[in-house]
Amino acid sequence: MDHVDKSNAEREGEAQVMLSTEAQNFLLNMRIFLAAKGVKESDIESFLEDAELHLIEGENDGKSVEDIFGSSPKVYVNELVRIGVIKLAILFVLVMIHTKLETRKVNI
Repeated sequence: MDHVDKSNAEREGEAQVMLSTEAQNFLLNMRIFLAAKGVKESDIESFLEDAELHLIEGENDGKSVEDIFGSSPKVYVNELVRIGVIKLAILFVLVMIHTKLETRKVNI
């Protein structure tokens, strides 16, 4: 069998190649700000994996990082922490749904 499972590091490296430098820096800054706020590493990893996929999709659709997450990773993280880290995944899903709906409005 030729199938080889890729490690998280390999997948992360491939995804970063698909991201603009701006998006990579935004994710790095979000990681730093989330860690500084005391968010658990597992929650940070989970959120950043989803955020990375969302950025790849958004940039492939011609959107900027600011279009997707706003202009400041610090402001974005402060808002996430303010509403509660447990709600992080729910908020992210809602952002993704909102972005999809806005994209459909533009394309209609």
